[in-house]
Amino acid sequence: MITLFSMSKYWKDAASVLVLVRSLLHNSLSKGNNARTAVKCPADYKILVVKRAAKSSFMPNGYVFPGGLCHEADASKEWLELYNTINVGPSRTTYPFSPEKDVNKIRSNNCLSFNGNGDLPKPLSLRITAIRELFEESGILLVRSKRIDEKTDYFSSTRASYLYSDEIIEWQSRIQQDPKEFINFCHHFNCVPDVWSLKDWSFWLTPLHVSSKRFDTAFFITALSHIPPTRPDEKEVSDLKWSTPTELLENHSLQKLWLPPPQFYELSRIRDNFTKIQKAMEHSSSWVGCDRWMPVEIKANDGRVYLLPGDEVYPKVPDYEGSKVNNDTNETAGAQSMKELRANSSRLHRFEIRGAHDQDIVISHFPSTDHVYPKKK
Repeated sequence: MITLFSMSKYWKDAASVLVLVRSLLHNSLSKGNNARTAVKCPADYKILVVKRAAKSSFMPNGYVFPGGLCHEADASKEWLELYNTINVGPSRTTYPFSPEKDVNKIRSNNCLSFNGNGDLPKPLSLRITAIRELFEESGILLVRSKRIDEKTDYFSSTRASYLYSDEIIEWQSRIQQDPKEFINFCHHFNCVPDVWSLKDWSFWLTPLHVSSKRFDTAFFITALSHIPPTRPDEKEVSDLKWSTPTELLENHSLQKLWLPPPQFYELSRIRDNFTKIQKAMEHSSSWVGCDRWMPVEIKANDGRVYLLPGDEVYPKVPDYEGSKVNNDTNETAGAQSMKELRANSSRLHRFEIRGAHDQDIVISHFPSTDHVYPKKK
């Protein structure tokens, strides 16, 4: 069992969101007889990624899912007052958190609030962060308002289509400069962040020694019925793409773009398991909460191996804080190749990285039945 306590000196909280959107091109091709063309669009959806600025101190030039750091304002109790005042959404009193089912898992609904003493439950503040950052980086605003008809299907994400472009630009800039402006925006337009539409997907903690900056990032997933207008942030984001997971992974291999390991993994598992957006959302709605995954590095003589939970060599008690020497991993690994390291274990769940654009996810078994994984290799 993992004991939860304030870890702000080790890492910062963050939230990100996988935004899926129906692909009309796929739907029209699938109904025709042109099988060859249909195969080129195996998924009936596209996913949003943004390119981090070249001057970014973390993952520069990487294509990532929209998201960013939690701010103290995201955990203000003023949000609860606003939700109670606006009184919209499918669950007006419980919001998106459920009773804990497994005390051994670190879930978005039992992690500590912002800086250990926030005013909101973690699942609510993390979702507000994800929605705010999505708006800041792309101009896409997911909110609920009495001006918007409530929906009940998996495409219940709603956006503020009643706003004019100049209003979006003005508020996007204000919120970028001060996250506290987000709640002022919601007061002004009588709306609330659509936290119900964000489903738990995964939790990634930056590995030790990879960067001086470490982030404990909650990944959520949501679905839209069509591609909305976007306005990329010109400071933190230099590009924005709507592509299928297959296209993004292929372009990564061809060195046309770079996907950091968490994005590479998540795109691989959604590509390998879901060709239908409806199925992806049904899966994400079938459970609550996620394990925290922190990759653990082993150096090989031909690259780097990052162990993931469930791998035979993964530490029984991961050193999340870097406060002790990890004796559970193979200390002689540096003299072996990745292939030799693979042969020494019967249970594999790991990254094998030879270069920025040359990496594989190796899985010989599925660590848990709760989630889906990339195809076994």
